[in-house]
Amino acid sequence: MNDIKSTINTATLTTCIPAISADNNLSVPIPTDLSNAGPLPSSSVPFSEHRMEITKVLHDINRRKNNVVISGLPGPLVSSESERRTADCDAFLHLCEEHLDVKPSMSHLGCRRLGKPENFVNRPRMLLVHLTSETSATNIIQSAKLLRRSTDPVFASQVYINPDLSPSEAKLAFEKRQRKSEKHKGGSNTHTGHDRAIGDVRDVGVNQPDHVAE
Repeated sequence: MNDIKSTINTATLTTCIPAISADNNLSVPIPTDLSNAGPLPSSSVPFSEHRMEITKVLHDINRRKNNVVISGLPGPLVSSESERRTADCDAFLHLCEEHLDVKPSMSHLGCRRLGKPENFVNRPRMLLVHLTSETSATNIIQSAKLLRRSTDPVFASQVYINPDLSPSEAKLAFEKRQRKSEKHKGGSNTHTGHDRAIGDVRDVGVNQPDHVAE
């Protein structure tokens, strides 16, 4: 048996394979040298596209970690877009100086309003703020609870600071709050609805109202 095994070497296999591939019953020849093989068959394309999509999603999530979204912050009464962006950046810095305990550093992208004006007739559009790091964004979100203690009624009741969530993340966060709200309703009724809303805000720092950033 050992003698038989020793005779089946690479040269023997190389000789046999072309003979098999020459059979007219085989529609695809069997290659013997894969060193210069081309791309895999088209069946591998969907996997490649799926991998690219995952990479894009992860990049988007990491990019958003450097941002925050502010809702309820009144917009400036200016006409041009450049003046509006400058005024919004100044309003954000004023918010941090007067109502929070952080001094964040904005990136060169600055800030911009989200959504179409016609969809925000009775309330200001959300403000997307680009910061220089994830740490800056985290510090602002953690400090956002101080807004509820502000002596300014507008900031105390209407202004909220949220993470910059992707549409899928915002949907998951909304569903989580819904489940939590249902759990509260099914449990003790000793707290008022207002108490529960405040409790939800403290749990995640901000989370009201919902938003889906662009």
